[in-house]
Amino acid sequence: MATIGDNELKSRFSLCDEEIKQLHIDSQAYESGEWPEGETVVVGRPSLFGSRMKSITYRDTEDEVRRMDERAESLSMSRSDYLRYLVRKDLEG
Repeated sequence: MATIGDNELKSRFSLCDEEIKQLHIDSQAYESGEWPEGETVVVGRPSLFGSRMKSITYRDTEDEVRRMDERAESLSMSRSDYLRYLVRKDLEG
């Protein structure tokens, strides 16, 4: 992974020497697995289901995807919500 130097951090992000020093300390702690509990900031929208989400994917034919989308729309659902509903219904079963 490419890293940027202190001078680039100063010019690109308008950081002072103290902020750059803290970034180095924080990155070393993170890389070594010593990141303090409760100090991690999760970026993105809040969890919809109370726990972390993981993406899953699979490939299907254009016709099947079209049919999924049509069925999801008829139920006023997104494709993801429709597929999530079907999987959960099956797993309850």
